[in-house]
Amino acid sequence: MATFDVERSRGLISRQMPETMRNFLRQRPSSFGSRITGTRFTEHRPVPRSLTVRCLLAGCLGLGSVILTVVAPSTVWAQTANFGEITLSSGFGTTQVQGTTAGFFGLSNIVGRDAAGNLCLGYADTTPDYILEVRQDFDQLTLTVTSGEDTTLLIQGPNDNTIRCNDNASRRNADAQVIGRWQAGTYRVWVGAFDAEQRHNYVLTVSE
Repeated sequence: MATFDVERSRGLISRQMPETMRNFLRQRPSSFGSRITGTRFTEHRPVPRSLTVRCLLAGCLGLGSVILTVVAPSTVWAQTANFGEITLSSGFGTTQVQGTTAGFFGLSNIVGRDAAGNLCLGYADTTPDYILEVRQDFDQLTLTVTSGEDTTLLIQGPNDNTIRCNDNASRRNADAQVIGRWQAGTYRVWVGAFDAEQRHNYVLTVSE
């Protein structure tokens, strides 16, 4: 819990803060997860992702400026993965990895449909499950999820605008499968569950 004297900093904050921001704060005091009690400011809940408020320590103490930054919701594609990296070179044959679906991030937030018109469905974590390093071009690669449950796939790469999606491998198989030609490059792979926050253990098989 962080506290500071509001009276000491109120004048400085008011002078340096734009009028539109002062009006916004007066109208939405609860948006920042904080409350004012008497002359003490008490932080009691986390700041929501869609609105980041940064108050420099010097500014809060009346010694500097206050910086308020409004950040629009966005997705950051970091080169990290929940279950690690898969590297593919010529002649690898078949490789398998294990994982568990989890999360409430709708994969349709990345794109609604892929270039082939397939719906991008399911829910996963915002972080990809795997980073797939393809060292050379392949005429065909197949990614297959085996879980016995209703899973989905979204693969982004080798650039941000190239995306492949799948919901059901077939009418009788609710697990996901993606087959196609792959260029050398880095791909981000999400294995999702059709419904949010469903935990399904699975095996992901990559084959030539």
